Amino acid sequence: MNAQQCPLKEFIQGEKIFQLPVYQRNYAWHERHISRFLDDIESLMVDRKNHFLGVIVYVADRIPSTPASRLIIDGQQRLTTAMIFLQALADSDKVLAPKILNGYLLNEFITGTNNVKLHLIEQDQANFLALMKKHYVTALMKNTVAVRATHKKSRRT
Repeated sequence: MNAQQCPLKEFIQGEKIFQLPVYQRNYAWHERHISRFLDDIESLMVDRKNHFLGVIVYVADRIPSTPASRLIIDGQQRLTTAMIFLQALADSDKVLAPKILNGYLLNEFITGTNNVKLHLIEQDQANFLALMKKHYVTALMKNTVAVRATHKKSRRT
């Protein structure tokens, strides 16, 4: 086993595909998990330093003439949340949207409708594809941010 540090940006960019094994659990992050994730993102924006977002364990699949496939063993919740967050950014900033979509969310080397980089287990894939293709992700993230802001205010008082 070889462990190495890699910025999330570098991990997801390029022509990679991220596949979850069928035995993985469903996506199950709740508001408190997303709130912690957003706290980490805010910390990155303020400090502009590297920040440890967690571990992603994967097995690289080396099949010739196919995109670089990564079988995600651990870190699927974090990776899925990061992809949803990136989609929300793309939805909210039309100037950055093409860079986000083509650089991080979609595999431009695959044609057709299944060109998203993250392939979840069957129970989650339809919802994930709907999020990637529709614009209600922004509303979901805005709602979470609003709830979190309200929660922070209540903790201060």
